[in-house]
Amino acid sequence: MRIHRFSLFTALLFTVSLVSAKNLFSGLQASGHLVYISSDLESTATETNGITDTYENRNAASGLGQGAGIGYRVGMNNRFTVGASISGFTSQAEQKESGTSAGLANRSQTLKLNHAIYPFLEGGFSPSDETLIIAKAGYGKENWDISLQTSNTAPTVTSSSDIKGLIAGAEIATLIRDKVFVSIAINYSDLETVDLSATDGGGDTVNLSLSPKTLSASVSVGYLPSGIIF
Repeated sequence: MRIHRFSLFTALLFTVSLVSAKNLFSGLQASGHLVYISSDLESTATETNGITDTYENRNAASGLGQGAGIGYRVGMNNRFTVGASISGFTSQAEQKESGTSAGLANRSQTLKLNHAIYPFLEGGFSPSDETLIIAKAGYGKENWDISLQTSNTAPTVTSSSDIKGLIAGAEIATLIRDKVFVSIAINYSDLETVDLSATDGGGDTVNLSLSPKTLSASVSVGYLPSGIIF
């Protein structure tokens, strides 16, 4: 019985010491981002009007964005952290295309990323007291404006779609003064395929399938409010 009590007390002390161990990146954190976005866009368009024409395409939408994030980290000891965060950004990334193709004669397509929201679970490692390297994974969404017209007589596919999928990222942060840090992050999203269609009164139908994959790189300045830590 005495050995059992001693083992339980030792385990409790070990757990408390892990949770209470000091890590300079523990606690609440908030940051602002400047983002560069590049989205790989795979699309398949079909027009059916007596016969079916199909056009497969792969484009890129790129541009700048700006955003913010907030999160909370727990220091497991002075080297390791776990936590959760959510970041979002608005975007000017856009892809426009018009012209002719073998399948769809007078194609006009616009794809624009309006904003994204990325919730993450994360784990971090501090090679030094002032630096934290973070790996992140989650499930997020992006909002896309989508427009496709295949000919002057065909209906136009238009939509503002929230497209969801898996996200992953990596970040390195360093303290530049007490409670202030800068960081560089790379995030990647592999989103689900969205299927859209439009039909006119004459039975002419246009279908569009779109699969975005977005790579974003950001530079951030953040703040760690004092006193809000475990």
